[in-house]
Amino acid sequence: MGMTKQDLARRLRSMKAISYDPPTPEVLPVLSDVEETLSRPSLKRRRPVGISRTPSEDAVTASVKLEHTLSSKGTMLVEGSSNEDAHAFLHKAGVLIVALCGKMNRLSVVDDQCSKEMTLIRSKLTLAKEEVARLVAEWINSKRLSRSWRRAVSE
Repeated sequence: MGMTKQDLARRLRSMKAISYDPPTPEVLPVLSDVEETLSRPSLKRRRPVGISRTPSEDAVTASVKLEHTLSSKGTMLVEGSSNEDAHAFLHKAGVLIVALCGKMNRLSVVDDQCSKEMTLIRSKLTLAKEEVARLVAEWINSKRLSRSWRRAVSE
């Protein structure tokens, strides 16, 4: 049996509630460049106009930025579609996991049904073999009787 959309949504919400870690107050937002290309030209975005960068911020090397993003201070607050992409990916992964779990459950039910059917088929096959053996024995006995009857009639 498949899951309804409502059951799937409830299951995903419960999984999300268990795995949700609220951001810590120590997290600092990462400042972006004026224009940043994520994966396609249509996803370019501009930095808010009200925020200005100091010359010292421009002098920070990429390795320091990388260390900042890889720090263990919790989840990073990332602006825009990269965060949305991550959420979309996690959502798709969650949906796929739930779907695969459902498929595994269905396959285990089908496997159980197949094993029950195989047991039933084996028992029917055993009964059929016994019936064939009984019929062969009756046929042999009838042949013997017909031979003895023919001998008795011919004498």
